[in-house]
Amino acid sequence: MRGGIRYDRCMERNKDVVSVGRFEGLADAIFAFAMTLLAISIDLPGETYKGSIGELHGYIFSQGKEVINYAVSFILLANFWIIHHQTYHLLYKIDRKHLWINFFLLLFIVLFPFSSSLIGDFPDDWLTLTLFGLNMFFVGMLFFLSWYYAVCHGFIKKGVDKREIREAGRKFLVTPVVAVISIVGAFFVPGLSLYIYLFIPFVLFFPKISKT
Repeated sequence: MRGGIRYDRCMERNKDVVSVGRFEGLADAIFAFAMTLLAISIDLPGETYKGSIGELHGYIFSQGKEVINYAVSFILLANFWIIHHQTYHLLYKIDRKHLWINFFLLLFIVLFPFSSSLIGDFPDDWLTLTLFGLNMFFVGMLFFLSWYYAVCHGFIKKGVDKREIREAGRKFLVTPVVAVISIVGAFFVPGLSLYIYLFIPFVLFFPKISKT
């Protein structure tokens, strides 16, 4: 009887614990899928193309903006994957609530190719730039919320320096702040709005800047 009581209590205590490694595998697959979808925004003529070679070359060179948009978006997604990997490397467990925060984060990661494709097709439209900015904003805020939840609930591995924890929290706020700046900039200088996001990896991977 006592053994049964202990077992029930153990199950009650651990029922919300989720494997970190298993979720990391799912997240990696979703990031890889989203990064692959980005290339679909680059339109190239198929086998049925009947134009001249000169027209073909002109068409390929006309895709320059789409290629740049793809490159910037890929760099941003790669940046988010690195952040996600580094974050989960510091966690020893997660629970269901934390898991759902990250599911919503991945929801906006999967939307990334769609919002990126919009600004590839309409690079000077304030609405498409705003939608992309909102996508970036929610990704950044959910990263911050995920980290804040993990810290408050004691999911961080022992031995992690408190200064590193505080610095990580500040870094997660870089993306939503830059997103807001870019959204505002879309109304004034739409052509430069997308490139403002390159400031994110520049800040996050230069320690002297991110610590200021």
